Amino acid sequence: MPEKGKSTDSLMRHIRDTKVGHNIDIAGSRDKKDLLMMGYYHGYKGYRFARNVNNKLPITKFKEITAIYNFDMALKSLFYSPIMKLETAIKNYIIDALVSGDECSYEVIFDKKLNFYKTVNPSDRNYNFLVKKRLELRKKMHTTILFEYGNDNPVIQNFVHKDKPIPLWAVFEVISLGTLGSFFQCLNIRDRKKILQSLGILDHNDTNGELLSRHVWIIKELRNALAHNHIIFDCRFKNSKIPTWIRSHIESQMGTTNCTFNTITDYLALSVFYMKSIGMTKVEIKAIVRDYDRLVRELQKSVPTSVFNTIVGTDVFNKIKAIKEYI
Repeated sequence: MPEKGKSTDSLMRHIRDTKVGHNIDIAGSRDKKDLLMMGYYHGYKGYRFARNVNNKLPITKFKEITAIYNFDMALKSLFYSPIMKLETAIKNYIIDALVSGDECSYEVIFDKKLNFYKTVNPSDRNYNFLVKKRLELRKKMHTTILFEYGNDNPVIQNFVHKDKPIPLWAVFEVISLGTLGSFFQCLNIRDRKKILQSLGILDHNDTNGELLSRHVWIIKELRNALAHNHIIFDCRFKNSKIPTWIRSHIESQMGTTNCTFNTITDYLALSVFYMKSIGMTKVEIKAIVRDYDRLVRELQKSVPTSVFNTIVGTDVFNKIKAIKEYI
């Protein structure tokens, strides 16, 4: 016989149950409304652990779950607009550097400038890898253009119907942040450094000009989590391994330590690094960091110390102080 679904009251009894349930204190209309608001399966159950399901948070009261949920939702509101602004600005900086006084067709730019693979000898085992990445990028961009054309994107259709080359800016409007990172990775070193110089983040220790592509891939994971309304408070969206030199670079720039990108504060630090580079005002940036500081302190008051430290780390306020000083 098919299993029947549980009512919200039944779920609350299960959450309270000390034997087969979760042994978490939950009762009353306020808790019921909060449970309905966040949901049981993708809300409550998702906020009981940090980063992976085996890392259960030592929570005994449902109001602590609610505090984490509220923290997560507020973080998404705080990060969404700045991250989208960063994505747009980075694309525009790349366009400006590549097309100013030169041809703007994305096909021409692809052929002339996305040739980093030529810095490697064909006999080198890395050569085939770089050529493959470039071919995959071309395929991805063509697939995206085809998709947009088939979905009546007026900009793409306009250039195709007039048999005109599609300019880089039109392609950048439709590619993902991950594809942008791959685009930058395939660029020749001279143009990479030209873009980094334009952004004011050129580092002479970064001999191949990899900084932006590495940062874009880090930001991409947060950006996608925000776009799909996924949980972000514990950085469970992080899937890539971040090189030590990238973490060390952020530490040296921001004056922080222990940059692991296992806490959301490290993503704030990287975001602030780019907010400053693209020219957001100090007033804007300070307001964002101030709001983050407030959210962290509200969480601190609402959950046990062990839970708080697991989520944001024991050094969170030192990091926030360093970020404020960097601004």
